Amino acid sequence: NNLPVIIEVDGGINEDNIADVVKAGARVIVTGSSVFKAHDVNAQAKKLLEIAKKA
Repeated sequence: NNLPVIIEVDGGINEDNIADVVKAGARVIVTGSSVFKAHDVNAQAKKLLEIAKKA
């Protein structure tokens, strides 16, 4: 139907797979434990964002 769709992915997102998720078409990505279980929450969030931007 050629409808505009925004793909969102929630769960299991980490630095090993975030680039693949972006390349697959996701435009909204929800990360939970990958960020909040990190020693430095801010650094981990920035790291994931940078990986996603480069994908």
